[in-house]
Amino acid sequence: MRPYLFSVACVALSQVSAQDGWTRLSDQEAAKFWSIPHSSMTWSEFKGPDFDVYEGHAKSPLHGGAGIYMGEFPDFHPPAENPGISGRLGGYDVRWFESRQKDGLLRKETLLRVRPSEKCHVWIYGSSRSDIAALEKELSTYHLFSPRPASPPLKGSNQAMQPTAGRRTLKFPMTQTSSPAETRPLASGADLVLVRSLRPP
Repeated sequence: MRPYLFSVACVALSQVSAQDGWTRLSDQEAAKFWSIPHSSMTWSEFKGPDFDVYEGHAKSPLHGGAGIYMGEFPDFHPPAENPGISGRLGGYDVRWFESRQKDGLLRKETLLRVRPSEKCHVWIYGSSRSDIAALEKELSTYHLFSPRPASPPLKGSNQAMQPTAGRRTLKFPMTQTSSPAETRPLASGADLVLVRSLRPP
């Protein structure tokens, strides 16, 4: 499939995107989609020709949000010089990479493969580590990250993924998506117009 270039600009990642193509999910739709009782975030989705992007924005009292990209051409590439921080996301061992967004919010992200044909870029951001921890805890309960048979790791990201006991078939409408907001090393600054783009590997 030929690479598809997709760009979406928004004033800041902490704001809900109003670009054409984004669909706001109701609280009931989001809970059903992620197979959870309720979510501490309001979710929007963008379905491209061969990718999906999901953005969640935290409800009060939390401050921050999360995003999930499903596809084969994420813009996020774990830095070779940074080994990351080991952790878990649902049934998967992952390596988290931390930074600070230009709007001043803390950010952590990882790259894993939850289906053989697609990569999954997950990012979480917040005003404090406790906010990020709360959002990460919720993401870990999503059916997308539920235990499943082991998959080969992505070079430079996951360790060999050895999910916990139990297997489940994932029925999830996925394609190939653009990667979310650009970040830079820990620094402060004003909000930035963020651009997503999909580039060939």
